[in-house]
Amino acid sequence: MGLTESKFSLPAESDPLDDSPTSAALGVSSDSSSTAKTKASDDASRPRCPLFHGTVYTSPYPGYVHGKHPEICAYGCKPGQGLNLDEAMEEKLLREAMEFQDLFHNEMGSTPDVKSHRKEEILASIEKTGTYTHSFEELQHGARVAWRNAPKCSNRKVWNELQLLDRRDVTTNEGMFEACLEHLKMAQKNMVTDTFITVFPPAKPGDRKSGPRVWNDQLIRYAAYRQEDGMIVGDRGNLGFTDMVTTRFRWGAGKEKTMFDFLPMVFQANSEEPPQCFDIPETYVLEIEIFDPEYPWLGDLGLKWYAVPAVSNMQLEVGGIVYTAAPFNGWYADTEIVRDFADEGRYNMLPRIAKLMGLDVNRNSALWKDEAMLALNKAVLNSFQHSGFGMVDHHSLMSGFFDWYSKEKRDRGFCTGNWKWIIPPLTASACRGYLHLNKMTEYTLKPVYFNGPGWRKYEKECFGVLSREAIRSKMVVLGLTMKACGLFLHNVRKNRIRVFLVYASVSGNTRNYASILASLMNDGASVEVMDAEAFQDTAEFNEKMEKCQIFLFLTSTYGNGVPPRQAFALEKHFSRKECPALEGKHYAVLGFGSSRYPRFCGGARTFDEVISKAGGVRVMDVGTCDELGGEKASFHQWSFDVAERMVSITGKQGYVRLKNALANYKEHQEPFHRLPMPKITNLSRDKLASMALQQILPEAAPPLPGRVMAHSKPKMSKKWMVGTILEVRSLISGQHLGVKFGRATCLVRINLDGCGNPPYLPGDHISIMPENRCSDAELKAYAAGLDFPDVDQVFLVEMDTEKNFEDRMPLLTQIQGKPTTVRIILTWIAGAREPVDQESCSILAQCAASEEDAEVLESLGSDQGDYKAYFEKTALQWMDIFRKFPSLHGNVPLPMLLMLIPSNSPRYYSISSSKRKEKGEVHVTVGKVVYTMKDKVRRRGVCSDHMCNLDPGNRIQFQLHTAAFHLPVDNRAPIILLGAGTGIAPFRGFWQEREVLIKRGQSIGECILIFGCRSKKTDLLFAEELDEAVSVGAITKLVLAESREVPKRYIQDKVIDEGGVLKGLLDNQLCHVYVCGAAEMAGSVSAALDSVAGRSVVDEMFADGRYHEDVFGLPSTKLDEKTES
Repeated sequence: MGLTESKFSLPAESDPLDDSPTSAALGVSSDSSSTAKTKASDDASRPRCPLFHGTVYTSPYPGYVHGKHPEICAYGCKPGQGLNLDEAMEEKLLREAMEFQDLFHNEMGSTPDVKSHRKEEILASIEKTGTYTHSFEELQHGARVAWRNAPKCSNRKVWNELQLLDRRDVTTNEGMFEACLEHLKMAQKNMVTDTFITVFPPAKPGDRKSGPRVWNDQLIRYAAYRQEDGMIVGDRGNLGFTDMVTTRFRWGAGKEKTMFDFLPMVFQANSEEPPQCFDIPETYVLEIEIFDPEYPWLGDLGLKWYAVPAVSNMQLEVGGIVYTAAPFNGWYADTEIVRDFADEGRYNMLPRIAKLMGLDVNRNSALWKDEAMLALNKAVLNSFQHSGFGMVDHHSLMSGFFDWYSKEKRDRGFCTGNWKWIIPPLTASACRGYLHLNKMTEYTLKPVYFNGPGWRKYEKECFGVLSREAIRSKMVVLGLTMKACGLFLHNVRKNRIRVFLVYASVSGNTRNYASILASLMNDGASVEVMDAEAFQDTAEFNEKMEKCQIFLFLTSTYGNGVPPRQAFALEKHFSRKECPALEGKHYAVLGFGSSRYPRFCGGARTFDEVISKAGGVRVMDVGTCDELGGEKASFHQWSFDVAERMVSITGKQGYVRLKNALANYKEHQEPFHRLPMPKITNLSRDKLASMALQQILPEAAPPLPGRVMAHSKPKMSKKWMVGTILEVRSLISGQHLGVKFGRATCLVRINLDGCGNPPYLPGDHISIMPENRCSDAELKAYAAGLDFPDVDQVFLVEMDTEKNFEDRMPLLTQIQGKPTTVRIILTWIAGAREPVDQESCSILAQCAASEEDAEVLESLGSDQGDYKAYFEKTALQWMDIFRKFPSLHGNVPLPMLLMLIPSNSPRYYSISSSKRKEKGEVHVTVGKVVYTMKDKVRRRGVCSDHMCNLDPGNRIQFQLHTAAFHLPVDNRAPIILLGAGTGIAPFRGFWQEREVLIKRGQSIGECILIFGCRSKKTDLLFAEELDEAVSVGAITKLVLAESREVPKRYIQDKVIDEGGVLKGLLDNQLCHVYVCGAAEMAGSVSAALDSVAGRSVVDEMFADGRYHEDVFGLPSTKLDEKTES
């Protein structure tokens, strides 16, 4: 193959060196009009590269070359080569149309006849009208290829996922505004993990002024205001645009000016029509509040940023047709927002942050800017990850781009790029590809995105001269780089069984088991482990899928039997029409959940179905692990079964290696007596006061005896926030919260001061780390059973081994080397009210002094059926062992207990407030759980009992979690709320949010609340607030379902009763349904809605993400729930 410039071979039917204006060169039949042929003569004489990249231009991207060789491909093509500067407009249109058709049909795999016919259509249209119209497929592919060709963008690896929102029918300013709002709504639907482009009508060929215009450079921007003292409030980069809309459109008059005011959108449907200015409704823009647990004060700065970067000042050219208005979105890279906050020409926050960090800002050599920017960068990443919205860190971004760029050069043969734009502004030299990419050449290929004239030119055309304010301002224009994330793990080892293990975990339990599985398999297999929450569709992920011999997926289950939010993106990826990485791939799925839910391990079953439909080969049925009993045993059995099934996949040699590793693990697990016992050293108070050791004590708890706390006010650790209780209020008249086994429901108000101003939305979740409430007598009796009678004796725990037993003994690992007491461990650190697992029953059997106790414990430890039956009867907890098995008294030493007992675990609740209304607070609605087991023993819910007995001033440990249970982006959408009992919790936040919107003058849609309670007279929660919400219009209609009145009515009954009203809302394509309460109730409600609106309507709402469930299990075994609303 010759590589000399312009000398390359093509198929005979399209010889690029044939100078004659033949129709064959254009792929057009011989009977096309002579006029069209004449117009195409110059195009026919131009050589065509077999790589189909078309003409290579030097504008608007001007051949930025890092090297001596400007050739863009192996065929010697150069920027600007062979361009005809005297080419007429119609000739240029025809040539570029034909070049795009060649590219399009080549990449679509069209037949020659199809391509020829389409070219004939285009030639005829151009001859008749001077232009032509793209099909949807042509326009979408053209937009995608333009992104692929964008030299300054490092997120191009997902170019083929860009989705077209075709709005070429829009001809008015109002229509453009509505289309852009719909774009924002679509972009935010899946937490900004999808890319969209909205394309409006094109300009007439040769007259770009005739096309529609979006004046904004991004659809969402923050305003900037110059104060009388010369200071600027807001985003300095947008000062000019703010002055323009203020002067020309009288925008902002009478409004309060803040640092983060949304600029209006300005549209002009065509140059003959006057432009119009539109305010963006708040609910169409989701903002991320910036906070970081490491720097609580950072949240108090009030920084925030919008979730969707939507570029709107670039024009799209496809096949000679220019689309002058084509806003598109991607997702953020961390450094983009960091620079928005840090640059002197923007918010200039670094000096303020550095001073709050205690850094010396007077010396550059102190590197205060570096430290402050790193803290800001971590906060931005933490905030977006907390919220669940798409963002990628710059190291993963560059690593992913480097691999994609290399693949493009190898497979496509060319790839344009601008090194100065691609390389990130932070730690650039530490990024992969920093040196390898510096020989990139920048040039222009079409289809192409290019900057439009901009609002300043539009202003001059429409209003004559620029305003004085606009002339004085200096606009800092940042090129938006849309980036995607690639997470890179260790390369698989070729000589071992290759396993790709992915897990989706909410509370951390599934993550722990995934870690155990990877650890035990690592001796006989090469295991790659990935958190599903970190999934991005990258070359690295697909490569791991392709190379692994077996794919293992471990997942918890959320709500009413669906995969957790952490796995949404992966489920969506696997559910695509084409997922070649799964085709023929052997896989196995293991689920973790609770059999108290109707759809036990439903998340695992959903993924199993999705993977199977995508072509995966199931090696065994879905495994299930029940937290109510036998979880560990089920996990171990599933692990061995998976190994046995791998015989047919890897061959005997690989199987033997893995089997031996599992056998060794089993050998390591079973002989508990071989494990080294921890050493307990009692500490005197004098010695404790002199030790510089970190105490193992939750910050919400009181200090150790004889030890002074290092801080005097609530402090926030990296993992847990610590808030102060403001109020615990009973919600039902006549109920007393302090009664030990009394029924109670209360509202708990938590002060967020000192917690870094963490963001949350109505419908999000809060996890509470509870106190195991034990009387002093209970603690002393238990300690006596451990032969360690002083519950307040401070001691130190040390392990005489270098081995890491974190997976098996998390509590012991947690307290090792830190002073503590039996009281602190049983009250705060240990899961004292957690069930005793099967393995521990076997170990305790060896400690029992009586034959009867030993037999029972051995039976529980060896027979899963016996264990479950005993568990349903007694719900055996760790605090019960000496009461249920008296012969254990004095025979279970404290070191052994510390090796067996699990760590305390958090309980999850729905947040019951709106941050917009309850500023600086978060509220929780708690129903106290009280129940009686079959053995007549009365029990209390651990966390609900703890919460109901808190007093103002007490401190509490918590975390906030983003949930998929939010109000619609469009606040005009009608909503139906269905909840019973404490299921009203998230709905309180909903009506509070709507009350705030009403006060701000926002239009809101209808809201019907159907609430189930025993009786309005005795059990109606938030009665006064509900009346107020109805009176102001936050709730349009309140319907009560009273189960203890005559006639007895449940929520599903009321759904049927209100069927006529509900059907009218359900038929509305904007309507959202929210269900909160027990899982059994949720199933009945769904069936009732089916009967009202039809199954197809409800299914469509599920598919569109308009049907939301936040449910919790009601234990058939009367066990304390880990998730309570």
